[in-house]
Amino acid sequence: MARRNFITPGIILRSRAAGEKNRRLDILTPDRGLLRATAYGAAGTKSKLRSAAQGFHAGELFLYEDPVKGYIKVSDIDVRQDFSGIRRDTKKLYAASLLAEIVLNSAGASEGKPESYRLIYSYFEALSDLPAAQVTLLTAIALWRYLEILGIGPDLFADSDSGAPLPEGRSLYYRFDEGGFSARNTGGEQAGPGPGGISFLRH
Repeated sequence: MARRNFITPGIILRSRAAGEKNRRLDILTPDRGLLRATAYGAAGTKSKLRSAAQGFHAGELFLYEDPVKGYIKVSDIDVRQDFSGIRRDTKKLYAASLLAEIVLNSAGASEGKPESYRLIYSYFEALSDLPAAQVTLLTAIALWRYLEILGIGPDLFADSDSGAPLPEGRSLYYRFDEGGFSARNTGGEQAGPGPGGISFLRH
């Protein structure tokens, strides 16, 4: 297989030092999922990649892949969105880091899922400008949507115990043994979201 250059949209979920002058990037892309690439010289003071090869930057990435040796090199990064509000607030930074770590450690992250890319991009974009008081709610919604994309989110429409449709306008109970919600409270469940919360998550 020939060596090749390619360009892809991407979100840098994590940027780590790799030696004295290089940085190792974990990049979420819409079509190829999670890519791990090295930005050689990016930690150097004169490198054009120094300011671009940072976590929570998004844009066009110019990459060089050697499938024989099994590595990807970053040639250039055109940053289109730096989500600067995330780095200015500790709570937002922690929230973004939480979601990034979950994506990085998800079994399905290596697969190309455009919906995952759109969700994370939209989450970072909203998080950057959001009032700090709303960070927890936004993060909970993003995590829920990500579970749905992975196909492991609890069903909000069918009773995990009986399979019957869950009733509208009632509080539900989470069944740990079934991994879903039930309208019945038999004492072994954890109280779930109220009617308003369930309605919100369904939409």
